[in-house]
Amino acid sequence: MDQNYIPDLFFIELTKACDYKCIHCRASSIEKFGDDEMRRPMIKSVLENISQSFPRKPHIVFTGGNPLMHPDFNGIMADATHLDLNFSVSMSAGDKLNPETLFSMEENGVKSISLSIDGSPSTHDHIRNMKGSFRKTVEIASMIRAEDLKLQINTTIMRRNMMELPFVLYTLNKLGIRTWELFFLIKTGRGANEEPISSIDSEEVLKYLYLLKLGGYSIRTVEAPEIKRIEAQVIEEGRVEGGEIFRELVKETRRLCGLDLMSLEIPSRKQNSRKTRTLFLSSTGNVYVSGLFDLKLGNVKINKIGDIVKDSDVLGNLLDPKNLVGKCSNCEFNLDCGGSRARAYHETGNYLESDPMCLYIPVRQKNAFNKTINSY
Repeated sequence: MDQNYIPDLFFIELTKACDYKCIHCRASSIEKFGDDEMRRPMIKSVLENISQSFPRKPHIVFTGGNPLMHPDFNGIMADATHLDLNFSVSMSAGDKLNPETLFSMEENGVKSISLSIDGSPSTHDHIRNMKGSFRKTVEIASMIRAEDLKLQINTTIMRRNMMELPFVLYTLNKLGIRTWELFFLIKTGRGANEEPISSIDSEEVLKYLYLLKLGGYSIRTVEAPEIKRIEAQVIEEGRVEGGEIFRELVKETRRLCGLDLMSLEIPSRKQNSRKTRTLFLSSTGNVYVSGLFDLKLGNVKINKIGDIVKDSDVLGNLLDPKNLVGKCSNCEFNLDCGGSRARAYHETGNYLESDPMCLYIPVRQKNAFNKTINSY
């Protein structure tokens, strides 16, 4: 186990300004670049510190809001390239994303771009709070694909769009995209007013997403590491079974995409992959574990990134699953999974507590319960 917290992904929120006002927005986006948001010299200093602070350089993801609304966006990309930092850009599908902007990103060496699709056209437009935004997103995605740039689609899963995942998959297929990142709603920012999916439904959805991984899609779940536990269970049992939600998702995927998920071969062993470690820098300099886990670790206007990471008790605690409490501490899958620390923090006040979304009962806990029952 690493003795130091080394991020794989470092998200840098360039600005909270955005041309959208999405109903679930983590950042509670604003209309214009703010006076208190960091300009290029400060961000360049941060990038320099990032490049010097870790034994392996993290992949940078410029995000927002809409990072294109930062007045120094092109210069910041150039700084990242000069420092030999690989970077991607996560943005909204607005008017600022045009052929000239794409050319500039290509010239500066962007590795990939991500856009969001959150359901059918009507559902997506409602979530994004903008009529015609689904059509606009598909048009821009097609333009990016025509430039042969790597494109990822992001989707936030909540109660209102859970059953529309097969339609989003259908749209990905039409666009020729195989990389899909799915965010399980955390009630923060404007998302505090939205309803996440239930614990029972999350099990069903994660089984469905695991089958998509077997089908050749690159799937990453954010704040739902339980997919790794699902993977281990499916492989051990040699089959996947689910309830009504799971069966309906599978059925609709077969209808829309022609993909029979239940015919896929279950592997004999799970893929060897470790947890992805992240850090998040807000546009005003605050450092967090992630954008959905708003427990402040420090501020780069006061301390350097390297010092913030080295001195953080929070990051130190996250390195060892023995620090977890509740059933996550007893779970045989805590090395692979460990639960969502953001959800535990937002729903219990303790980031080391068990993930409230997880229904699984660890074997040790079951055995202890059975032993108690048998003693009567």
